[in-house]
Amino acid sequence: MQAWIHIPRLEVEGTLWFLADTGADRTTLMPVDGLLIEVNYEKLEDGSKKTASGIGGSSDSFTEEAFVLFADADDEVAYGYRIELAIIPPEDSNESIPSLLGRDIMKNWRIVFDQSENELIAHVRRSDHELSLN
Repeated sequence: MQAWIHIPRLEVEGTLWFLADTGADRTTLMPVDGLLIEVNYEKLEDGSKKTASGIGGSSDSFTEEAFVLFADADDEVAYGYRIELAIIPPEDSNESIPSLLGRDIMKNWRIVFDQSENELIAHVRRSDHELSLN
């Protein structure tokens, strides 16, 4: 799913694609996208450092406040979420893994997977902000 993301403290933003992962507790910015929006990994603070565990194993992650915005299918309304974003620093083992859309955002949606049309449809039930794009 495509979204616009803004990380205020790191002064970065951009439009990225996220892989919807119902097994992920939190939305996670992976290095392939962090490098794309020019995250300065040296600015990440040790106080926000945690261990992220998943099917691929464990790695260090950092937490930053972020704003994530999704446009509806007709580009008429954008739905915004204020989250604690997990940021994974670059390592050889994670350089091609996509960023993950986690349950911290998806819990606000009703999601339908239509295999015959090969599409995932999210119906927003709740958001932190709603903006008209017209």
